[in-house]
Amino acid sequence: MKDIKVKETSDASQKEKLKKQSKTNLNIFKDKPLEISGIVIAVLALFLTIWQGYETRKFNKLSLKPKLVVWVWNYYDTGGMVMKIKNEGVGPAIIDDISLDIKNRDFYKVSELNGHFWEKIFNDEHIPDSLIANSIQHSYLNAGGYLPAGEEIVLFEFLGDKEHVINHNKIIDFIRRFSSLEITYHSVYDDKDLTKTLFEQRKTH
Repeated sequence: MKDIKVKETSDASQKEKLKKQSKTNLNIFKDKPLEISGIVIAVLALFLTIWQGYETRKFNKLSLKPKLVVWVWNYYDTGGMVMKIKNEGVGPAIIDDISLDIKNRDFYKVSELNGHFWEKIFNDEHIPDSLIANSIQHSYLNAGGYLPAGEEIVLFEFLGDKEHVINHNKIIDFIRRFSSLEITYHSVYDDKDLTKTLFEQRKTH
């Protein structure tokens, strides 16, 4: 019985200490209300600042988001065609790569060929320089180059040349073998994106 009383006394003492500690903690809040309020306000202000920063960055990303689209038109009067890349977004599109897949030939990449992109393609197709100079316009964007919002470039254009049937048909056969055009790019916030165009059988003639 003696041991049990000692234990009960010990438990009661422990409870009393906890009560005193709780009162002490409460007294701290009562004695220093301004200091405690200041800490709470500072924590809330920090949270608000972080949240506002996140929302601002999110808004900035959306306000500078690029969107590349590929437009292809046929020139039915001359039998030619034009292929353009346009940035319909609200921020600059920074090019990672442009790839053109041509049936029965190869998969050409700007990142590998750079300034020789179209030169390599035309050489493989045995298209003479004289024909290129008279009937074809072409351009490209190197990896790291950019297309501002609202602007466009003519990637490839064939004006048509029905007066010279052999040359005309040679280019038309070349165009008909365009399989796909793929453009990988990113925004100024490094958000990646991809535009891929699958070419239907061209009805140019």
